[in-house]
Amino acid sequence: AAALLPRDSAILAALPDEELLTIPRLFADITRQLEPSAAAIAGEIARRSARELGFSGLAQRTGYRTPELLLQRLTGSTSREAVKLVRTGVIIHEADLFATVEKTGEVPPELTKPWLITVGRAVSAGTLSIEAADAIRVGLGTPTEDIGGDALAAAAAHLVDDAGGLNADQLLLRARALRDDLDEAGIADRERARRAARSFRRYHRPDGMTAYSLLADPENARRARLLVRFG
Repeated sequence: AAALLPRDSAILAALPDEELLTIPRLFADITRQLEPSAAAIAGEIARRSARELGFSGLAQRTGYRTPELLLQRLTGSTSREAVKLVRTGVIIHEADLFATVEKTGEVPPELTKPWLITVGRAVSAGTLSIEAADAIRVGLGTPTEDIGGDALAAAAAHLVDDAGGLNADQLLLRARALRDDLDEAGIADRERARRAARSFRRYHRPDGMTAYSLLADPENARRARLLVRFG
């Protein structure tokens, strides 16, 4: 199906609007069918490259410090894409492990994010994209003394149900809002953590150009966008 998608600009120019708009949807469907395998493979590479395996792990044995670096070399992706793929692969792997928990009641030690089981199963089924899964993971955060894993699991399941009508950015906002609803007392702590993580760096490139790197919290990100837009 992917090979049959039109690529010639003249063919695309001749398509009616209705047909043109079906192509991105088809492409998204194809991508969602491929992503589970890509993520699951990344998760298996990470499992075989576990830190406790040391130099005998797959990544280090092939000359790469981490499974993410190995995956980046294999796929030509960015570091951010490789990290996201590995994280999602781990979630899928843990969703598979949870089937054993349901049968035996024993929790394996490698099950680290049980609140994301529904997310992993949805990605594996091809109904949730990797971008959407990562948005849920980032937005919900991790359990605390006040907000347990069960509450986050329920929130994750709710977000998976709603994901069909939302893009990844909208899903991230919805996940953050759900977390804030669950943990109003922790809002100030999370805001302080975001502010503490802010950074601004300037560095000179070999060609004489000067580059800037900005890590901003949501409030300052809005100000930066306005500054760029209106100068």
